Amino acid sequence: MFKYAQLDDAGRCISLSYLSGEVEAANMLLLSETDDVQLGDVYDGTAWTRPVPPPPSLDEVKANKLAELEAARDNVIYSSFTSTALDGATPKTYNYDKKAADNFRAQGTLLSLDPTITSVDWYVIEDAAFTSHSRDQFIQVIKDGATHDKSQQMKYFVLEAQVKSAEDSATIESIIW
Repeated sequence: MFKYAQLDDAGRCISLSYLSGEVEAANMLLLSETDDVQLGDVYDGTAWTRPVPPPPSLDEVKANKLAELEAARDNVIYSSFTSTALDGATPKTYNYDKKAADNFRAQGTLLSLDPTITSVDWYVIEDAAFTSHSRDQFIQVIKDGATHDKSQQMKYFVLEAQVKSAEDSATIESIIW
């Protein structure tokens, strides 16, 4: 087998081929087994160079930063939140992953549809157990969860506006969650 790099007029490798026989063509360069040539590498007649990729465009930097901020937002939202609803003073932590958030919404719907529900048992992280909440306490927990969610969304919207209005990469990179 013979390994060849096919070159364009600028000496850029546009194809790598393994051929059964030797080739005589001006744009085909025979490579040794140790040549580490990749598509896009440039041959200047004596040596290969790997071009440095161009820096990302401002739009690409913005898109990457927004994706980073969205991930950070979701990570904070879908972790946990605290509420003092049980005794009005001691913060208790509630899981708020996506399934738990759905369960909070579903329980809130049940409470609004059925006024005869007087208590709800829900898992409290510090207690490592399901803890009984009065109807009013649990409605407050739901409100605290919604406030947690909304505050993170609002933080994201502020940062998103900063990214979108930024005029250079350094400014974008300085924006952190």
